[in-house]
Amino acid sequence: METDAGKSAWRGALLTASAALAACAPAWLILRYGVDVPYWDHWDLAPFFERLARGTLTAADLFAQQNEYRQFFPNLLFVALGRLTGWNVRAEMLACLLLACAAALGVRSLAARTSADPSGGRAGTGGVQFLLASLFIFSAVQYENWLFGVQVVYFVPGACVTAGLVSAYSERLGARASVFVCACLAAVATFSSANGVVCWLVLPLAILAARPEARASARRWLPLWGACLGLCLAAYVYGYHTPKGHPAPSEAVTRPVDALIYLSALSGGPLALGPRPLPVAVAAGACALAAYAFACAYLLRHRNDAALVRRAGAWVALGAYSVVTAAMVTAGRLGFGVAQSLSSRYTTFTLYLLVALVYLLPCVAWHAARRGRGLASRAALLRRLGAAAAVLLVLAHVAAFVLVVKHGAAPTRRARLRAKACLLFVEAAPNERCLAEGLHPNVPKLRARAAALDRLGYLRPPLVKDGRMKALAPDGFVCSDAYGEFVLARSTSGDVITAGSARLPHRRGEPADAIVLAHGSGEDDQTAFALAAVERGETMGAKADDESTHWVKMFPPAALPSGVVGGWFTAWAFDAEEGKAYRLCGGGSLPPAGVR
Repeated sequence: METDAGKSAWRGALLTASAALAACAPAWLILRYGVDVPYWDHWDLAPFFERLARGTLTAADLFAQQNEYRQFFPNLLFVALGRLTGWNVRAEMLACLLLACAAALGVRSLAARTSADPSGGRAGTGGVQFLLASLFIFSAVQYENWLFGVQVVYFVPGACVTAGLVSAYSERLGARASVFVCACLAAVATFSSANGVVCWLVLPLAILAARPEARASARRWLPLWGACLGLCLAAYVYGYHTPKGHPAPSEAVTRPVDALIYLSALSGGPLALGPRPLPVAVAAGACALAAYAFACAYLLRHRNDAALVRRAGAWVALGAYSVVTAAMVTAGRLGFGVAQSLSSRYTTFTLYLLVALVYLLPCVAWHAARRGRGLASRAALLRRLGAAAAVLLVLAHVAAFVLVVKHGAAPTRRARLRAKACLLFVEAAPNERCLAEGLHPNVPKLRARAAALDRLGYLRPPLVKDGRMKALAPDGFVCSDAYGEFVLARSTSGDVITAGSARLPHRRGEPADAIVLAHGSGEDDQTAFALAAVERGETMGAKADDESTHWVKMFPPAALPSGVVGGWFTAWAFDAEEGKAYRLCGGGSLPPAGVR
């Protein structure tokens, strides 16, 4: 007969495996919805590869301010990965996932050193806690960061702070070595993201809580710690300039109520679900902050209990990392409006408060139950409450994943592919509005950097140079109703109307990434002159199975390029991933004005 210990071990192993499976959700998001195209701030990295190719890249280039960050260490990673992969930005997305895995492993290692279960039942209780922590760390709610490789800068501080906490509690390191490792990790975090400086503030808490010898020698190493912090801050602010368009931090002082709402929404962001996510986020965040404050007050009251302080100190420090970061974000972003607090990008910073509470609250509860002399009965109640919370959070995680895929990841992929199509035609049929809205607001800079990357072979597929459609069409492909249809007409006012439907059967029937409108003397002599977006709209009789594959584009006669009025018109469904164009059935010569 299997013993209780054996059952507990199996249960713990199953929970640990379930926690590991949580990492599969962002991995699937990246592989399914990640698009290999630089986006927005990504384009600021393009000069690195130009200089690297010329042999002129310097450490000063990598250390230079980007927005409010000095992301020296992520820049090293970007350059290394770019050189190895030809700057396939999906590699950076996967690097984000690996950093999250490192943070999760750090949490697991830390939990093994700070078990709050006085009965030693780590296999059961610890497995549930690690499952809940993993659901937060790998939450799909932060999909913007999973699908935006440059957001490595957001994942580095989390990995550093968890690694620093593990170092503080490591039995293999002495006190001096632990302080040294924590200082190095804090420096890496500082020169990765603006909130990395918070590591300098929270890691000493863990060192002091974990090591009696560090408390005894605090007068010697804390001043040195402060000096290192000062040197890092001096290097950070040297030559620093406030980015244009960023609101003043003083707004958090002049609008205290809005600041409190913003802070609460940030803290509850990982749980913001439903048709009205802002009230949910505010309520969840307020509860999380209140629970954290209660736990800290309890620990302060029982600060003479060395065992309690050691077990809980790490989680207090981890929670402080998120709370202080949320305060920094509130001061720097409140001017954009309270609703901006729901940006999924910030979830990567604030989720560690909830991770900390997963371990901190049971720690406090166990201590309080033991002092109340009702440990057995209260332990059973605590386990039932923990199991109920675990079930609810797992269900919320599944619901969040479904909502993210439908309303976040899928639209993001479609928008990026549309922008990539515009990028590939930047020389043959430029669409400045599409480029400015989808990739980078500075279109001239975008063009120059795209041309440089294309010369290096860092754009896949390469830019379309002359717009000759025959070179983009698959060999032997004529047209197929499976890809959609094309209708050409003129309005009574003389405007040219192009419309139809377009899909890509080889990509599970997804809408085409763009419609390429071409013109020439005949069907075999077609050159691109404009792009159209695939979206909902009137199809003028084209037979479409799905309204999301419809497209319409109108041209006043004066907007047509010279030489386009006569000749033959065609429309092509473009696949930006493979750089191929599939001709839509229909088209022909332009009818007289007023004929539809």
